[in-house]
Amino acid sequence: MVLSVVILIAAFFLANSVFAYQVKYMWEGFSDIVKYQLYVLPVFFIVNLLLGAGFKIGYK
Repeated sequence: MVLSVVILIAAFFLANSVFAYQVKYMWEGFSDIVKYQLYVLPVFFIVNLLLGAGFKIGYK
């Protein structure tokens, strides 16, 4: 149970960090936002894996 909570907190922290950085430091240009989203795509893949693992372990 503790492991699932730690995994979920890590996933939510990662996702929140990515969105907070985008809101604070991204310019108005569409191309910059698209490039940034392509760069963070692997991070969101990891976040999805962590969320899935956290919920799976938590419901076990």
